[in-house]
Amino acid sequence: MPPKKSQKKKKPKKDKPKLGSSTPAVEGPPEENLSSQPVFSDELEELNYFLSKAEKYVRKTSEPSVEIMEVAGKGRGVIALKDIKQGTVILKDSPLCAAIFGEETQNFRNGSFCCPKCRDEHEADFNNRLQSLKAKRIRDELNKIREQCDEPAKFIKIMKTCKAILRLLLLKRNNAEKWRRVSQLDSSCDNREVIEDSKRWMPFLYKNFKTLIPDLQRDEIENAFYLAYVNTWGFHIPGPDPNSKGVINGVGLYYVGSMFNHSCDPNTAFVASCFDSSKELVAMRDIKQFEEITVAYINCCGKRKERRAELKFGWNFVCKCERCEEEGKNDQEIIKKYEKSYEDQLQLATLTEDNSEKRARERRSALLFKSTI
Repeated sequence: MPPKKSQKKKKPKKDKPKLGSSTPAVEGPPEENLSSQPVFSDELEELNYFLSKAEKYVRKTSEPSVEIMEVAGKGRGVIALKDIKQGTVILKDSPLCAAIFGEETQNFRNGSFCCPKCRDEHEADFNNRLQSLKAKRIRDELNKIREQCDEPAKFIKIMKTCKAILRLLLLKRNNAEKWRRVSQLDSSCDNREVIEDSKRWMPFLYKNFKTLIPDLQRDEIENAFYLAYVNTWGFHIPGPDPNSKGVINGVGLYYVGSMFNHSCDPNTAFVASCFDSSKELVAMRDIKQFEEITVAYINCCGKRKERRAELKFGWNFVCKCERCEEEGKNDQEIIKKYEKSYEDQLQLATLTEDNSEKRARERRSALLFKSTI
């Protein structure tokens, strides 16, 4: 979701591989260069800076095609500054924090990473604490949750969420700049079921995470829980995880990705790049100048009542997008038109990710791939 109003909201140099190195090249978002970042006069200027930075990664341009503005009745939204054709990759964003399901693989040169660059960034964020014996004990305790879960999908979701929460807690202590941006994201949650769920997990997380973070406070875990619950997006990468048939699944907190409002009839999709944990915003249809850029927070194949209930549960708002308002008239032709439109978007999004995955597999073999998380 877009960052809270109350909070303030260059082209990267490519690493040259060493001669004789077998490490595959990696596509990813620009490197952070804190010394080159300007001082922002307000939150909106900062948000647009990072939005432009994500856009420049996919195209060389001095003129942005999107900008965050005030939208009537919605607060802030991302607006197209020019016409955008269907299929255009508008921008690419990498997560401030991410976690995968399954064990991170190891190799001698780079540890759990695809390249030295990813390894160095990981060490800066987490200070090698995730490679410690205490961290291994935490993973062992998390794996025991499998015995309590009847559904494999539920266990996978729990594992990814718990690992993301731990990484957020470590990020807070090791990377002040990233944590500042994470803190801008909306973590408000009034859903009673989610609140009860967080209370149920609190003793387990506090007991295990405190072994790695001695000064940990309970309210920190609660805040990280809601940040992960409200703001994470899924991604997948071709890789050697035997539990998922050659695909590594993960979740990440995307700073730029959180800037877009929801619509049940969105004009873009936030799809996995499949090269790493970054995601790409792709136009699902032609977008007119000054039209708001929207994404779907959920799968919108369901009926209006079902969609609204899911959004109310997960994001605590009643959807009033154009599709929901129009379908409220109970005109079957209008309902079928929107259903067909969304089905077409799903097909295009699936095809886009399939093509990205194919390119990723051609770029490097599964045996060479190492998790960037």
